[in-house]
Amino acid sequence: SGLFTVLAGLVMDGGLMVVLIQKRQVSPEMEASAATFVLVTALLLYVCVWFAAPFASAFFAQPALAHLLRIAALQLPLSAISAAPYAALSRAMKYRELAIAQAIPSVVQGATTLGLAYQGAGYWSLIIATLVGSATRFVMLCVPARTPLRPRLHRRELKPLLAETKYIISQRLIWFSIQDLDTFLLSRLQGAATLGSY
Repeated sequence: SGLFTVLAGLVMDGGLMVVLIQKRQVSPEMEASAATFVLVTALLLYVCVWFAAPFASAFFAQPALAHLLRIAALQLPLSAISAAPYAALSRAMKYRELAIAQAIPSVVQGATTLGLAYQGAGYWSLIIATLVGSATRFVMLCVPARTPLRPRLHRRELKPLLAETKYIISQRLIWFSIQDLDTFLLSRLQGAATLGSY
């Protein structure tokens, strides 16, 4: 399931947040439009994962994969709503707040993983812990950023941002292909047991 969620996460914002961080002048309308676009894209990707999950399960010959994918993909909207406050803190160079927002969720996620694994949750411990970590990260970013969640979509504000992202998504897809091709092939040809050892 990690392959699908990582791929969806890479294309979710299309590099929009990277461009937003680098902008010197960002209006509230531009920030709200970018955040709304990323959230809408994340929700659309989640719907795609939901319907593609049974096919992925059949392709990899793993019956449990469909349900697993649908739960793991909840990370997409959680990551999407964290994008705007992350961009705001990065643009303001508030590295202390960013470090805290990275450290505390990592500790919470690790503790959740260990706790659930100890209780015998198996691979679900990783899935649930990741969702808990993402939710914690959202809270830890929103508190210092104080970025209001305002669903707005101004085409005039969004268009110049999207124009600057056309090469970023291609770069991310190439990186994913190089980085995770071996994992994909092992999952398909050798199964979960071999992949786990790998």
